Amino acid sequence: MPDDTEQLVANIVARSWSDPEFRKRLFTDTRGACAECGLTYPDNVEVRVIEDTPSIRHIHLPPVPSDDQLGVQYVGGDAAVGSSCGTCRCFEASV
Repeated sequence: MPDDTEQLVANIVARSWSDPEFRKRLFTDTRGACAECGLTYPDNVEVRVIEDTPSIRHIHLPPVPSDDQLGVQYVGGDAAVGSSCGTCRCFEASV
């Protein structure tokens, strides 16, 4: 995937908000809809679109990083273990 995956995903979300037909295609032809926006995935990667609603929220769990991908940083005096999945900014957890 390209380095600008986060921006491409943001563009897909924005387009899904303004284009109802594109939004439908995200659920019926996820790869095709993503490719229209420049986001492609290897054939061996399954891609799913899930939707939050007012009463249902999803938490995205990225793959567990290997030891060499983990970093430790200090935030406000507390140690934090950090790793980024590249999709969001929820990479810090207090330890």
